[in-house]
Amino acid sequence: MAKYLFPAIFDPGTDGDKGYIITFPDLPGCITEGCDTSEAMHMAKDALEGFLYGMEEDNEIIPSPSTPNEISIPTGGFIVIVEA
Repeated sequence: MAKYLFPAIFDPGTDGDKGYIITFPDLPGCITEGCDTSEAMHMAKDALEGFLYGMEEDNEIIPSPSTPNEISIPTGGFIVIVEA
């Protein structure tokens, strides 16, 4: 597997819970969550690695990552570049 860097959106949601829902705008269906920032970072890396591994195994074309300034961020959310 090659080295990849993809932007992830960390969305705290609006339900008042402490955790985050993490999505990758360039990889529809790659989604995870974490109950705090530390767990969310770990889960984001794990989800990205697994998702990209599956794409490589299926000989799918891996898209080029967006630049962070091209991504719409929900209120209270932020972007993290995740490495796999």
